[in-house]
Amino acid sequence: MSPVRPDAGKDRQLLVLLVLGVLILGSNLYAQPFAGETVKKYCWLQLAGTGLYRLPLSPGKQDSGRRLQGLPGGREIRPEIQGLLQPGRVVALRRDRKGVWQPARLSPRPAFLLGLPFPINRADVDELTLLPGIGPHLAGRIAAFRHRHGLFRNEKMLTAVRGIGPHLASRMAPLLSFD
Repeated sequence: MSPVRPDAGKDRQLLVLLVLGVLILGSNLYAQPFAGETVKKYCWLQLAGTGLYRLPLSPGKQDSGRRLQGLPGGREIRPEIQGLLQPGRVVALRRDRKGVWQPARLSPRPAFLLGLPFPINRADVDELTLLPGIGPHLAGRIAAFRHRHGLFRNEKMLTAVRGIGPHLASRMAPLLSFD
């Protein structure tokens, strides 16, 4: 009679879990079989003063007008602006002096959240802290430099800000837009 190790049951459970994991990853069980047919395309819409919305759009037909009806102020969006709402696009709108929705530039916070280039020349101090390697003090220095010397035109101008060296500037450059 051989002595039984107290961990023998745990070893078998671990082995069974490992084998099942390999089988699942090796097969297509984890993939959604109809994902390509049922996934809808989306358009992101930022309405100034109300928020950021994700509109589902069918690939074959543009039914954005009906979906806009449920948004705050959506009934007032003109048909030519509705034409901008295409799958995969990000559209920003703001009201002009007459109260009519007009195309606008996307603000920095939604751009960052959606993985788009971050507009450094339009970001305030709080929004600048979203960038990697930028804390509140450095964000304040960036805003003060921009106020004193004008808009940033390229990544080299960033190195003129105290606390930003060439390494940090080159690391941030792919994330930024200088418009």
